[in-house]
Amino acid sequence: MEALTEIIVDDPSLLEKKKSEKKSGNRIGYYYIIIKSLKESLKNDVVKCFYIKGITNFGLCVIKEGTYGDSKDREGRDIKDRLIWQQKLHRELQDLVRIPRLLGSFEENNNYYLVIEYIKGKSLLNQLKIRKNSLAIFYADKEITEWSMIDYVDQIAKFLKKLHELDYVHRDVTPANFIVTPGEKVCAIDMELSYYLKDPDVPPFQLGTFGYMSPQQKNQSSPSKEDDIYSVGAILFEAITGINPLKVMNCSTENVQSKINLLIRDSKTANLLSNCLHQDPSKRPSLQEISDELTSYKKDLKSGKESYLNTTLSRINKDEIKATIENTINTLSSPLFADETKGWFSENLHAEEINNDKNKINKAWYASFGLGAAGIIYTLSNAYQHGFNVESTKPYVEIGMKSIEEKYINSTTPKNPSLLFGSSGIAFTIGKSIETSLISDDAKYRQWIKELINPENSSLNLSHGIAGQGLAMLNLQDTLDTSYLMTTASEYVHRILAAQEKNGTWTSEGESKRLLNVSISKGSSGILLFLIEYLKLTKDNHVLSAVEKGLRQLMITAEVKRDYIFWKSQSGKALKYNFLDGNSGIALLLLKAYEVLGASQYKDYAQKILMAIKPQIIHNNLSYGGGLSGLGDIYLKFAGVLKNDIWKDRADWIANLVMQLGKDDSIHGNYWLTDRERQPVANFMTGNGGIIHFLVNYYSSL
Repeated sequence: MEALTEIIVDDPSLLEKKKSEKKSGNRIGYYYIIIKSLKESLKNDVVKCFYIKGITNFGLCVIKEGTYGDSKDREGRDIKDRLIWQQKLHRELQDLVRIPRLLGSFEENNNYYLVIEYIKGKSLLNQLKIRKNSLAIFYADKEITEWSMIDYVDQIAKFLKKLHELDYVHRDVTPANFIVTPGEKVCAIDMELSYYLKDPDVPPFQLGTFGYMSPQQKNQSSPSKEDDIYSVGAILFEAITGINPLKVMNCSTENVQSKINLLIRDSKTANLLSNCLHQDPSKRPSLQEISDELTSYKKDLKSGKESYLNTTLSRINKDEIKATIENTINTLSSPLFADETKGWFSENLHAEEINNDKNKINKAWYASFGLGAAGIIYTLSNAYQHGFNVESTKPYVEIGMKSIEEKYINSTTPKNPSLLFGSSGIAFTIGKSIETSLISDDAKYRQWIKELINPENSSLNLSHGIAGQGLAMLNLQDTLDTSYLMTTASEYVHRILAAQEKNGTWTSEGESKRLLNVSISKGSSGILLFLIEYLKLTKDNHVLSAVEKGLRQLMITAEVKRDYIFWKSQSGKALKYNFLDGNSGIALLLLKAYEVLGASQYKDYAQKILMAIKPQIIHNNLSYGGGLSGLGDIYLKFAGVLKNDIWKDRADWIANLVMQLGKDDSIHGNYWLTDRERQPVANFMTGNGGIIHFLVNYYSSL
């Protein structure tokens, strides 16, 4: 993984004491009242304020705070120096290019404050997030069109052209540094890394944003205009595909071009992007050429005219998939994913969101199925069962089992019963690992399963409640005593049926009862999935009646548009496509209902749900729980049950896309950045474990 340029940081506890409290209503300086904090970090804070300097001189502003002595670079310059540089930039450029106007500066408590105009609007980063969601589904509530995104990038190119004519290079062209105003105008809001080419004796501030930063800037070569052109290409790539450019950068020009050709159908735009992102700066087009091409492309989009590439997919070579899976399994034993003594790490969900290094995560070590060692062990069990060599991971499997013992078996604290984040998911994993012989069939482990599977639980849902515990039990029929299993599962079923409302729904527990959502993880679909699995073992008519009532109510609440079916959240927004909290998880439930109950209406509904997802879906999230790997696995299940090539074709597409978006570390091997673009993690639901699991299942289906 890349490392940022080394910086010297004083004792963080001392730095915090120097900062003013960023609380709404507090005053900074003499004229400024804080409205809200926009960003907090050890480097510098940013706040939105209201200023009053006179009867007619008042308004909104943004104040950047620099803590004295903080974040010195190799030249000894700190944040104050950066802010003074920005002040100079705004003073000289504010009448020449679209940037916020300079309103002043001041010092207080040894801190330096830069005051600039507040620009009303939404960040380009936010617009890209909306665009990413609309790429996945036909029925998005609010769609940012491709034409709009191209126009934003065109405006950035024109802005940079003016900046370059003034002999400045921006050097941090990222979506976070541009605002889209209500009038659809793009304004640059952060200029701190900009460099004046006519003053080569002054070293540039380091470093930039990975994914948008040219190879030359990353290597700290002398700043050039071509650095910004590379960055424009990275934003254009993300604007069209919704994929963070970090997923496809840092590889050869030929590899970048092959990824672009898969993801972008318009041949002229694909060629433009390939040239912008060329490793050789001399091969990159001028900003005028970029703007001309984008203007032409906008006209083509409006007229419906596009020059398509050939996007017909051939099935991936089976040997290539096998090699990728084996390579990534070996990478699981590297420092990219694991600590030698603590084992596999994940991102700390409870850590403060204050990071000096945006390319590293706050590490935490979990034992659970969803985010911890258990889920990775489950992935390896599945891979081992399908003939893959997992020998290199055995030491970390042992560390993971010791972690489970320490946190769940030897601990005196009450066990979290959750399937995804607690003991029942761990019990399920241990049982499956015994079945596949990944771990030994030790009496100790069987005793662990009994201790882990049935702690007290007041919740009903699949993720945290008894539906999840029951589902784990039903998957441990070869491990648990049959009488104990059926007795306990029946108790869960009784509690669930007793809590079902007359209309077939369930409400949350507690004083303020509310209707449960419809998702697999936390809603009625997960509860129904457990009940349907229970029906496979019993022919209980009461359970059958409850399931049919629940499914009927579920289908009544669906939104139907043309031939597409989907659900909305309780806030009225369309659910996303994903497995845990989205529409595809509900489709999986209805497919299971068709398998067990035989009614064709469930099959028809299930297929119409998946038909609402674009066939060649492109999305930034590759994970199992919230992204493409989970969807790909559902497509495989549909193909297996319904014997319909349409679902196999869709699984082919996702497998192709996942393979193309893999990254290769020259020392450690293959890995994926699943979504948040900082550092890879191995866990099942949000990390590389779920991707490996999907590819193993895909490989076995070929």
